[in-house]
Amino acid sequence: MNKARILKLADVIERREIKRLGFNMRNWFADRVANWDHGGNCGTVACIAGHAVVLFADDGKVNKTRTRKRRCISAFEPQYSFGDTVEADAQAILGLTKRQAHALFVPHDVILPNVTTEQAVEVLRTLANTGRVSWAKVRRAQPEGET
Repeated sequence: MNKARILKLADVIERREIKRLGFNMRNWFADRVANWDHGGNCGTVACIAGHAVVLFADDGKVNKTRTRKRRCISAFEPQYSFGDTVEADAQAILGLTKRQAHALFVPHDVILPNVTTEQAVEVLRTLANTGRVSWAKVRRAQPEGET
């Protein structure tokens, strides 16, 4: 696990340092998504994995051809399979195990579009400091009966 990169990613997401890139856990990358937390005028959003790929794109671990093939990549697409594109690059970039990456990028029982920037940043900092991915506070904050 690359603690320094995880903390840098948390800081960048929190400070909104990637211009014109909003945050939304539903999409790895997407143009003009209506439900987005922050970002610029172009309406482009990315989740934790998408932000990692954009932030560390030049480190040699990103398959840029594979990542650029699609304008919108979402965990809710029927053809989705973990390890297929962006999340595999983000896993390598952040030095995560497959289990950590899956728990971070596709958390169980979490309403992904409702995850806020602040919640994602807290999860990243907890991961960096403990080595564990915990979405427990996010799950407790969800409306009852929704998963």
